Amino acid sequence: LTHSCLTFFFSDFAGTIIGAPVVPIILTVLWRKLTNVAVLTACLGGTAFAVIAWLVTCRYYYGSLNVTNLVASYSSLAGSTVSLGSGGIISVVLSLIKPDDYDFTSTRSSEYCGCEDLRTCN
Repeated sequence: LTHSCLTFFFSDFAGTIIGAPVVPIILTVLWRKLTNVAVLTACLGGTAFAVIAWLVTCRYYYGSLNVTNLVASYSSLAGSTVSLGSGGIISVVLSLIKPDDYDFTSTRSSEYCGCEDLRTCN
């Protein structure tokens, strides 16, 4: 195995692992109905689905599981897209089943630097 092959492997693996929490993290700021359970389940479940899709796609398209095949285009694409998509789908579906009602007042009332006027903060 060459150094570049391992570098691609770790970058593809990181993309597969890190992709699932992206949509749930964005939704924590934008959607008041999102629940804590939905965020956690989407992160973990999305990562699990992504790793499964990555491995199954590699085996199906390239015939065997090895580092060279795991960094190939179809394997990487499957892992990354399933990671992003499943994280979003899981978080939205679970939040629609049992929605939360967060009002963002604690977020809006937070102060930067412990003062109300940012120009006077030292």
